[in-house]
Amino acid sequence: MGSQVKLLVKVHSTSIIASDLHCECVRELGTKSRTCRLILYISVDSLDGVTQVEPEGGWENPFLCYHTQVDCKNCNRELLEIGYLPLYLCADRMEDAQYHKALACPKCMGCGGLRILNMGGEPITVEGQDMPVMEIEFIGSFQVHEKLKLFYFKWICRKDDGNEEFLGPFCVDKDGSYAFSDSGDESDDDDDELFQIKGIKGCFQVTPRDAESIDIGLL
Repeated sequence: MGSQVKLLVKVHSTSIIASDLHCECVRELGTKSRTCRLILYISVDSLDGVTQVEPEGGWENPFLCYHTQVDCKNCNRELLEIGYLPLYLCADRMEDAQYHKALACPKCMGCGGLRILNMGGEPITVEGQDMPVMEIEFIGSFQVHEKLKLFYFKWICRKDDGNEEFLGPFCVDKDGSYAFSDSGDESDDDDDELFQIKGIKGCFQVTPRDAESIDIGLL
């Protein structure tokens, strides 16, 4: 994660380096970039009163990723799904970490891209819970689709009964439906409770720079 990866791509028969995507697009296409600040809010649907959940090792875990989709605003069409985007909670601890993705629309032939900047800063704290923060820079007429899915193999949770002890880790099933389960000690007949999280839902608060924040509900 700490080393920058050079990705060679072709956009309109012009080879560029993904890390140089911003300057290439601005110079050749006259396209301006725009940056959005993203705050991720997490909630949990559960049968057993579990609402607090976090990745094993905390939100600083560099392997926590999310899946989303990108739209071309010119064509008003869903362009592609992007998987395993890194979620940076405290990006100031990962000074060299950046993610670049070249984008091209096959219909209007528009090109550009996105990159996750390493300036997310400290998390937003709401009711004692840290909310992940990141910044994404878009080049060209692209935007993040409303659909979002968190992806990580091991999560821990805490029941809403005043007990501060965390349960888990709970593992993602093969279908990625985020149904987690963990049973108690099988040797104890009185401790056979089954903990199951039915699903994790997220909500992005998208805050463009120098603009009013907009709440977008996500599934």
